[in-house]
Amino acid sequence: MSEQVIQIVEKKSNGMATAGFVLALITVLFGWIPFVGWVTWLLGLIFSALD
Repeated sequence: MSEQVIQIVEKKSNGMATAGFVLALITVLFGWIPFVGWVTWLLGLIFSALD
């Protein structure tokens, strides 16, 4: 009898980097609004740097 080897590969998602990218896109669209632009830019920078 032959042995069968089964490998389970876990798919890894990078949520923090994705959040940083989405916030960067929001900043591009709404960056002209003073408070919203700065807050989304800062949060996107933090989320991208944490990863």
